[in-house]
Amino acid sequence: PEVKELKPVPTNLTLRSHMTAGWFITLAEVQHKYPTPIKLFSIDRVFRREQKEDESRVRSHHSASCVVMDDEVSIDMGREVAESLLSPFGFNEIHIRKKPVSSRYYKDGSEHEVFIKLGNEMVEVADFGIYSSRALESYKIRKPVMNLGLGVERLAMVVEDVHDIRTLLYPWREWVLSDEEIASMISIAVKPS
Repeated sequence: PEVKELKPVPTNLTLRSHMTAGWFITLAEVQHKYPTPIKLFSIDRVFRREQKEDESRVRSHHSASCVVMDDEVSIDMGREVAESLLSPFGFNEIHIRKKPVSSRYYKDGSEHEVFIKLGNEMVEVADFGIYSSRALESYKIRKPVMNLGLGVERLAMVVEDVHDIRTLLYPWREWVLSDEEIASMISIAVKPS
């Protein structure tokens, strides 16, 4: 009966698929309060509409994201930020390539993917680009912005040499319990008197 009586309660909370949604709002608010360059960093959970979860994709993960707002942002700046984030972990093989199809909130041709080696494979761990002027205008943001987002769990996969992201996020999925073990965890909550 409790479920039938549930009523929707609207809030101002948003489940976001990337940090950009929050950065636009934040940058619009702080752009006139601080001198440039404005450099911001945040780690938070994001939610994706993945059709299925597999070794490298999950529907919810943590993103470490940073933005730099300044007259002089560039792709080279994105490369430098990516390398400075990853090099302290000891990665000497960092590959950066232009993304073939870009998100609409990035300036055409500016979105790049960052890969590091896990075993014999390259794993995408980050993405960066320059926000499009059209997207920035929608929030009345006056200066160019470089954004970089790093998948925290993807980075952990490489650091820990784990080839399936689900092993990190859902360690219990490896559990194998016998019928007897499952039955031993079941008890009667209320016994009749």
